[in-house]
Amino acid sequence: VLKRPRGEAGFVLGVRTAVRLAAAGRRLLLTGPPSADDFRLNKLSGLPVAWLPGLRKIDPELTWLVEADGSAGRPVKAHRSNEPVWPPPPYFSIFVLGLSALTRPWTETIHRPEIFALSQPLPDSARPLTPEELLAFTLKASRSLAPDALFLNQADALPQDRQAAGKKLGLALAAAGFRVVSGSLRRQEFFEIPSPVLSEPNKLKIGDINFG
Repeated sequence: VLKRPRGEAGFVLGVRTAVRLAAAGRRLLLTGPPSADDFRLNKLSGLPVAWLPGLRKIDPELTWLVEADGSAGRPVKAHRSNEPVWPPPPYFSIFVLGLSALTRPWTETIHRPEIFALSQPLPDSARPLTPEELLAFTLKASRSLAPDALFLNQADALPQDRQAAGKKLGLALAAAGFRVVSGSLRRQEFFEIPSPVLSEPNKLKIGDINFG
């Protein structure tokens, strides 16, 4: 873990040293200093976006995974117009959605529900979101974010009676033309969802998915 870098020059020097010391297969975590706004929450701030291109120059063979935006620990995030903060291109962007939103009340799973409601009406009761609601929200959010891939995390959090709902959501997103990966970060399990054949490709609905 490399924390509290002293300016961009110190940051690059520290990363070069850490990369040399890290053995093959080891992970390197870079963070900014503790956030002044969230100090009591023990949150760390991010790195200045302008520093990120320097990472590419350290070793072109390294892959850097950058968290562009957080969700306050919730599986669904409704973004403000100035979010996320993308690094300078080129980059490969991944939109992350937590499938636990299909099992817990929406009041516990949506970060910034007031923004979510601008694109998708919120349920009247504190029930879990349906696959249809998550699909509609993700399709609208993806039009502006234009991610290179969608990752449906927390597949291991779905009980047996909700696994079909998670599968339908993944297939519908794949049918919409997205590269979709489902799995579990916690278990380090990932699998890509192939695009299914729809009865009417121009009218995407959950019910169009053919599981064969």
